[in-house]
Amino acid sequence: MFHWERIPLTPAGEIENRITIPPDWSIEILSPQQSEARVVANILFCLSSGTELGWLVDPEERLVISFQQGQQPEVKQGSELLPGLSRLASWQLTTAELFELLSFS
Repeated sequence: MFHWERIPLTPAGEIENRITIPPDWSIEILSPQQSEARVVANILFCLSSGTELGWLVDPEERLVISFQQGQQPEVKQGSELLPGLSRLASWQLTTAELFELLSFS
């Protein structure tokens, strides 16, 4: 996710096809055949490149591991509030609410 003013645009004002700058927020949803280590490495790469926040969403375990620059990763479950971007300080979401949003039932 990018803050609105950071979305890379072409000279014609369209969103670039190839984005070469780090996002402000990296959200990775772990798939069953996906390597957790590979996904964590992607989030850590983004953080080292300037990303403010990373989430690793594990649907099977129903938890989110949050990554923020200069802090240890945190595991969030159930009614625990998830960290958000500093610019969205008033926006709050619990882990349970996130998984409700991802449910199609």
